[in-house]
Amino acid sequence: MSTLTANLWSDTAKEWLTVGAGHQVAGTQMVIDKEGGVSWSLMVPFIQNLLCEADGGACGTCSHCQQVAKLTHPDLRLTFPHITEQSKQEDVGIDANTQQLFREFIKENPFPLLHNWQHALGAEKKSLLIPSTEATALSKWLNIKPLMAKKKVVLMWLPERMNDSAANKLLKAFEEPAAHVKIIMISHDEESVLGTIRSRSLPTYLDPAIGLPEYLQGAYQIESSQSQVVTELAQSRPGLALEYLTHRELLAQPIGAFVSLMRHAFKRDAVALLAWSNDLSSWTREELGNFFHISGTMLSQLNRIKHGYAGHHMFEWFPEINFKPKGFAGVVDDDTLRLALQELGRAQKDVRRNLNARIVLYDFALSLLKAFAKRT
Repeated sequence: MSTLTANLWSDTAKEWLTVGAGHQVAGTQMVIDKEGGVSWSLMVPFIQNLLCEADGGACGTCSHCQQVAKLTHPDLRLTFPHITEQSKQEDVGIDANTQQLFREFIKENPFPLLHNWQHALGAEKKSLLIPSTEATALSKWLNIKPLMAKKKVVLMWLPERMNDSAANKLLKAFEEPAAHVKIIMISHDEESVLGTIRSRSLPTYLDPAIGLPEYLQGAYQIESSQSQVVTELAQSRPGLALEYLTHRELLAQPIGAFVSLMRHAFKRDAVALLAWSNDLSSWTREELGNFFHISGTMLSQLNRIKHGYAGHHMFEWFPEINFKPKGFAGVVDDDTLRLALQELGRAQKDVRRNLNARIVLYDFALSLLKAFAKRT
């Protein structure tokens, strides 16, 4: 693991690694972290600490450490969401080709995002799960003695993606793992993990990455102003920050939609707002989630601009989008900005609940129109 990456680890992350070095590790534990956070960057050194036979932590040079670094150690099993056809055999689980593809994916994406894994699989329109066939194969694997080390380690990404059948097959194994077995789960949505799995796991809640602006400047040679804005937008999640840096369109589309919304609402153009709602209702749930997230950040930046914030803001990156944030912030009062944030959060929750997106978006747009109307 590079020094730059290690510099992102918060005190809670470092404490968790220290526990691993001392081998005082619970049999089943769940690391809770935001998607695109630092959790995956901790896994190699943590598992090296478990499987290396050196005293006082991993040596980094033995065959155990080297194979863990490549995620190929025979006593390490990776379990992750995949297309169910990729784990047809209950005695094998996830097939070898998919396992190798996942190793390569993690190597290239140390702060992985699920939709990028879907893209790597060519499964953008499919739902990725951890099915019962993989759970059966995992249970059988746990009953085999270690082949090389003194311990066996299961590393599961996204236990919230287990279906009920898979989770039920693993309950006993997770509740009473053998003394030589360590089960580690990485969850980005703890509340969606089956309650019986959560109750059998020792949770560790990771804090956001620290020093992300400096990491981005050092690793990607970007300006300080840009790294600061991207860090805020990504909520200190390295994976999301890198996604925004490498895929500018992920920002341009929702920023353009946000500017159109503000302009139409300010002009009290209900017809244009209806067309805006119809357009966005065709977006995917992921695209809408990105819109809500980025819109919330932009509203916060407008609020700071209104009150004299002199720093950089994301609007500077998109000169092709005709919008003057200082001028707009000057004609919007604090109550309107607060209402906009409140209504944005409500709309986001309604879309997550699978309510009709067009109706939710139009209702949200009209609430802004009414707020602007009270000011003029």
